[in-house]
Amino acid sequence: MAALSFSSKEALISAMVQHLLDDAEKNRVQLAQTDTSVLVSLLKARRLFTQSVSGNTAMAILAAAAEQPALLQPIQLHNSKVLAEVLAEQGNELDAMLLMLASEGLIFQELLSISPFSEEQKAKLEQYMINRAQELK
Repeated sequence: MAALSFSSKEALISAMVQHLLDDAEKNRVQLAQTDTSVLVSLLKARRLFTQSVSGNTAMAILAAAAEQPALLQPIQLHNSKVLAEVLAEQGNELDAMLLMLASEGLIFQELLSISPFSEEQKAKLEQYMINRAQELK
């Protein structure tokens, strides 16, 4: 993506957002082939997402979105689609939504560099969420 030319800052941010979404969805789909549920593959994919996105990228997207919130619409649409998929297979909607929110919270804290958790604590929390998701049905 670095060699491409963009007509505006908004076009660059839109391309960055789409690239991140495409990469996250590719990981989720690959994980779904072997995981027990959409929720489990989502939680694992989000763990990979946090490891692959730099804080600078996240900050650039958030700064641009503050000026033009519509730039984040593809993320909102994607999240709605994934939520519908998770809820369609889960018997315990509240637990599934809570796990999704906890995962999102960890991601945002990491991307904003405000996480109070050590790497070990984050790994334990992520594994706990995955284990809990595997128990749901």
